[in-house]
Amino acid sequence: MKDRKALIFLILSLGISFVIPNIVYPEQQKDKPSIRTLTEQYQNGKDNDKRAEILKQLQKMEPTTPEDAEQLRKIIAQKEWDEDLFVTAAELVKKINKPDLAYGLIGILEDEKEMLVNVSKGDKGGKSQRELQGRFGISWLIIQQLGKLKNPNAIPVLKECLQFKGLQYSASEALREIGDKTSSEQMRELAYKGGDVNYGGLGFEEAKKVIADLQDKSKEKQWSQIAKQIVLINDPKIKPYLPPLFTHEKYYVCHESASKFTSMVTQEDIPIINEMLKNTEFGVRHSAIDAIKRLNDKSFGKVLEELLLHDPYSCVRSNAANALGYVKIENSIPPLEKALNDKDLYVRQQTFISLYILTGKKYDFEGKDAVIERIAERQKIIQAPAKRKL
Repeated sequence: MKDRKALIFLILSLGISFVIPNIVYPEQQKDKPSIRTLTEQYQNGKDNDKRAEILKQLQKMEPTTPEDAEQLRKIIAQKEWDEDLFVTAAELVKKINKPDLAYGLIGILEDEKEMLVNVSKGDKGGKSQRELQGRFGISWLIIQQLGKLKNPNAIPVLKECLQFKGLQYSASEALREIGDKTSSEQMRELAYKGGDVNYGGLGFEEAKKVIADLQDKSKEKQWSQIAKQIVLINDPKIKPYLPPLFTHEKYYVCHESASKFTSMVTQEDIPIINEMLKNTEFGVRHSAIDAIKRLNDKSFGKVLEELLLHDPYSCVRSNAANALGYVKIENSIPPLEKALNDKDLYVRQQTFISLYILTGKKYDFEGKDAVIERIAERQKIIQAPAKRKL
């Protein structure tokens, strides 16, 4: 019995002795090299083939620690520009997905700010055009990443980036993603002066100001710039504020507001769509047809036929022809056949496509060719109802 116990004890002891070294002495396991180690190996290396292999290793890495982010900052900041290493660092920047690593990205942007200021003044600082493009590109990339990471510590440097053309929009988007409103008025001023910023998309209050400013006669000189913000509005609560702009004295305001309304349309908006179809601005009528297609509503067949045959604008007639096929209004075949004689080729082509969708027949018309036949065939397949799997 004692011998048996001694044997069991010996076996257990031997088993433990094989396990303990892996737990107690993890430093004996060979760790993967860090971004810093690989960078040093690359920079100190003399053999081009080995350096190329190190770059491949680097490209497979993923920055996970503040040290990694700081190493990328050092690579990007070095005065002697190594394009291959710089591009590799840019690829690694794309992989940063931890908010606590935003500090490294903020640091890079702070470093590049001086260059951005100088270039905006026409001073290239002795850098090649290729390097300047690379540095500008990585600034744009970092701004995007900071927006995704949503770290509020990035707000000050992002607000500064609003001054640089080419980075304005990405900076405004990043600030929107973070949820910053302290830059709202700065963006509004920039937008109304023609700056490329997303002010309208900041939120409901900003969207309301855009609508109100387009109705403010004292801001008439800025209307063309203000109207560009309509397309950027993304809060559906703004929908009731848009219809008053459909009769605005400036056609571009009518068009932009109608297009935005259409992107948000629901069945409850049918009365407004009916009014849009009677609007004197062709852009509003065109958007109303888009709304019908969005709702896939067959009740508009008669008005679409009327627009197809009598609207003075070819873009409205062609869109009406397209809608009749898209919504599959079978009763519209006679007016579509008549529209094959329209004076505008594009109207005739859209009419041909809709007739093919509805009838499967390839009608003759002036300007018909093999290309439009193939387009019609593809459209018929796309719009065919999906077959149920048995």
